Amino acid sequence: MRTQGEKRRVSTIYQILEERAQSEIYSQGQKIGRIYVDRKGFGSERGRPDVVVWIELNIEVLGVPTKTKIPILIEDEKSGVQAAKEDYEAFFERDKLTLSMLVIGGEKRLSKQQDAQAEVRIQIEQIPFERIFQGI
Repeated sequence: MRTQGEKRRVSTIYQILEERAQSEIYSQGQKIGRIYVDRKGFGSERGRPDVVVWIELNIEVLGVPTKTKIPILIEDEKSGVQAAKEDYEAFFERDKLTLSMLVIGGEKRLSKQQDAQAEVRIQIEQIPFERIFQGI
């Protein structure tokens, strides 16, 4: 269970990200997506991870609408990177990523959703809490 100080730190991180990261994405004057911040833990509920910055793109490729949703995981973990492993593993067990794939060929135009196994490489960078106030 998190202490009050840890809960305040997560709230501070969330507020900073909301102010600095949340926006709409445009290409050639047309909205093609958005960046939004999602806080995972509230009250006594533990976030796994604490906050997610989502990049959502809705673009047309070869005349076909595609949707992609990419997470940036944010974890407040005093003891560092190794302790955060459980949180990102829990996230990928619980949340589904949306990636698009176009198959060109065949005789008919078919559209379907299908789950597939994929290996994910996570690039982790650890930064001191104090640096988020300096604009990193």
